[in-house]
This record gives sequence, C-alpha cells and structure tokens, in this order.
Amino acid sequence: MTDRQFDLVLFGATGYTGGLVADYLATAAPADLRIALAGRDVAALTRCRAQLPSRAREWAMLPADSGDPAGLARLAGSTRLVLTTVGPYARLGMPMVTACVQAGTDYVDLAGEVPFLRACIDRHQEQAVQAQIRLVQTCGIIAAGVDLAVWDLARQAAAAGEELTDVLALYRQFVGARSSGTSASTIEGVAAVRDDPTLRRLMGDPYALSPNRAEEPDLGRQTPRTGFDYDPQLGTWLGPFWYEGLHAQVVRRTNALLGYSYGRHFRYQEAVALGTGLTALVGRARALAEIGWVPLALHPRTGKVVEALVRHRAPAPRSGPAEGPGTTLVADLIGHTASGRTFREHMEVPMGGYHATAVICSQMALTLLLDADRIPASHGFLTPAAAGDAILLERLQGQGFQIHPE
Repeated sequence: MTDRQFDLVLFGATGYTGGLVADYLATAAPADLRIALAGRDVAALTRCRAQLPSRAREWAMLPADSGDPAGLARLAGSTRLVLTTVGPYARLGMPMVTACVQAGTDYVDLAGEVPFLRACIDRHQEQAVQAQIRLVQTCGIIAAGVDLAVWDLARQAAAAGEELTDVLALYRQFVGARSSGTSASTIEGVAAVRDDPTLRRLMGDPYALSPNRAEEPDLGRQTPRTGFDYDPQLGTWLGPFWYEGLHAQVVRRTNALLGYSYGRHFRYQEAVALGTGLTALVGRARALAEIGWVPLALHPRTGKVVEALVRHRAPAPRSGPAEGPGTTLVADLIGHTASGRTFREHMEVPMGGYHATAVICSQMALTLLLDADRIPASHGFLTPAAAGDAILLERLQGQGFQIHPE
C-alpha cells in the first residue's frame, strides 16, 4: 500500500470526538505522515481544519458519506488506514468496514455496539484475513484501557508460570459524561435489544464476540453484576458498572485470539467500589440514577416513553461534555490463579474521557502504521490488546496513562 495517496484518513472529523482526534493527530503524528480529513460536509471540514494547529492546515479534505458506497470505496482505496468516528456504528458503520475490507485497508474505530461488532466478524472476517489487514475496534476509553490492563495482568501471571482463573476489575472512579454520538448509540442500542429477542440473547452471552463460540468452556452462569453487596475482604460495598457486559466480551475475545493465554477457564467480572457508610449510600443512589432507566427502556410497555425522554435530554448533535484536566478513570484489577496466587494491576486515565479516547484510537492507528513489524502478525477483526499488545501499552504510558502492575 506504499503507492496510496494517504497514510491515514480520519472519517468523521467534524463530529465532537472526531474533532478531538484531528486536534490530537495534528500534534502527535509524525510530520511526514500523510493525513486527510473526511466527512459529508466540506464546509464543516474547512472550519475544522482551520481550527487545527498550523501543521495540519494543508491536510487534504475528502467528501464522504456513509450512504455513498462508491465514495467510501474511493476513500478506502486512497489510504493505508481509515480511522472512523462516525456513529452510531450499528446504523452507519458497516459501509466503511466493507469498503476497507474490499480495498485491503487497515481500519480503526471506537465501536462498542456488540451487534455491530458481531456482524463485522461474521460478514468480513475471512476476507479480512485473506487480505492480511487489521481492523481494530473498541479503541476508546470504553473497553480499550481495561483490555490492555487485563493483558498486562495476564503477562504478569505468565512470567511467573501461572494462568489466570479469574479477574475482578474494581472501579474506584469513573466520570461518564456522554457526547451526542455516545448517547445516540446507547439509545438506539437499547431500542434494538428491546425489539429483538435474538439481540437480547447475544447481549447476554459473555462469549458473544468469541472467534468460535463452540470452543468456549461451559463455566456456568456468568452475568454482569446487577445488585449491591458488601465484600468484607475488599472492605467496600460493590455496585454494577455500566460497561461490564461489553468489557467482559472484549476481554474474552482477546483471550481467545491469543490462544487462551489467560487460561481456558478464565472468568472476568467488574464492579464499582462504593465505599462504606454514607459514601456507599450516595454511590448507590448515583448508580441507580445512571442505570435505573434501562429496565424501563427495555420493557415493551414503557420502553418507547423512556426512550423519548432520554432522547430529549441527550446532547445536541456534534456536541459533548466540556472536559477539564482531571482524572476520568481509576481502577484496580485483582487476578487469581489456580495455585492461589494473586496478581494486581492499576489503571488510571489522567484526562477527560473523550480526550482519552482521542489518544487511544490515534495511538492505535499510529501503532498499525509505524510499528507493523513489531506487533503480532494477526489479521482480521482484532481487539486493542490483541493487535497492539506491549507496543500500544507503551505508547499510552508515554501519554500519561497509568497501566502497570501494583
């Protein structure tokens, strides 16, 4: 692909997250990397480019629309890699995936919609492997960070000659304000699951993203936490974490892609540490406020009313939270092995969540472009840890992410 016009095309540069990605690439990407901005509104692209640092003012601008397969094919064929922030992916993402697979172009996205991720694998995995391209999904603060943290935790265990039997990711802080794109993905995803029993079963399957579901072990019931309980060993009340279902599916896919290097009987759970006393009561009330609407949204009788209310409160298009410099996420991962040993990993993201997402997906793209000979020789649809392993981890650590053994 050395004869292609561009090295990286950012599709969705005029959106909230896309703008953050463009701004980050304008300072973090090597000066000689050939970058273009793509979107359906050329005037908006012009405004976006004009606000970037001076070195990006000459980046090309490409008109592209998810509803124009021919245009997407031309875009994918012009570049070595497409980084797309255009969502909701379940509604808008597949045409770009198809274009990249057919053009033999590497690909990075932020998708966290499990039905979309599963559909990509089912439709295009074989062709992507044959084309020897890498399509790396879930490259945002949601899923990517914990995926790398579990990978590093398993690396600790492997260095000691052990395999993990279980991991608990304990979130001590998480600031979860949503952009318009994330809100739309959430609302549309809940509505789709409510109306489709097949999707409900898929979302409830801990191995929904497994390369081969039939090869997965039967470890009994494995479902995300829904209630609250006190853990005397940890000394804290525990509550449900919104993204546990997705994280568990991504982490399990990584384990399978890596030949079950974490262990064949590996279990994964997440929880929010709520503390004790009044702090725990406040944390419980906050958790219920964040997730309590979901059962009502999934119910046939109340779902559409709740959906309408949530849509009304969602951010305006192309908008997102005004993020400060504070820490978004703090978590401790606790892993055990069959011999009874315990390994620990600390994860901390010292910046706003959407800024962190811009860093993660950009560094994933740069890893694929600049470090292709140093990362695993795997192709097809990959998770961040399976695609980038130590190289991506080192890149993020260099940007202030704290992901390391305790």
